[in-house]
Amino acid sequence: MTAIFAIGTTLLSMAAALLLACTVNRMIRSRSTYTTLLVWPYAIAPAIAGVLWWFIFNPSIGIVPYMLDMVGYQWNHRTSGADAMLLVIFAAAWKQISYNFLFFLAGLQSIPQSLIEAAAI
Repeated sequence: MTAIFAIGTTLLSMAAALLLACTVNRMIRSRSTYTTLLVWPYAIAPAIAGVLWWFIFNPSIGIVPYMLDMVGYQWNHRTSGADAMLLVIFAAAWKQISYNFLFFLAGLQSIPQSLIEAAAI
């Protein structure tokens, strides 16, 4: 179970952060606005993030179980071990995306423009 958590969190957070960093790096206008918005989850305390995810995925009052119920999937992390593992992976990955995003964006922005143009040719 620990291996599944570690691999799932790593793959999800790294892939999402790289996708977001590549997208922000291509933007000319409003780059700083998107960077600020994407860094906010890193500034949220883990306890607050836990409560936030609990409200979003609560089987009785959460929005995600309600929307999944409309598609025919009964979400309940209290009774299903797979649902609980997915919830923990999503929450941990969401918390790490901002951190990884900063490093990917810094790395992408440090590549010289002449190298990017040479690679395009």
